[in-house]
Amino acid sequence: MKSHWEEYNSILSLWKGKEKEALCFSEIATAMTKKGWYSKKVNRRLDEMVKQHILEKEKKGIRGAASHYRKNFRS
Repeated sequence: MKSHWEEYNSILSLWKGKEKEALCFSEIATAMTKKGWYSKKVNRRLDEMVKQHILEKEKKGIRGAASHYRKNFRS
């Protein structure tokens, strides 16, 4: 698997100053779209980060855009 640490760090930078907060997918996708990303790429990177226990995912509601992500401090 190709290493995506630079992209992970770009996503993790969204939590700067809000380390204990959960961000919803739509917030993350909007911020990354401004950096030239597309939503499928954001979704793939978030899924990879959850599998690697970098982030925790909390499903809220039926739609994926309502999912909340929180930095995992246990890793």
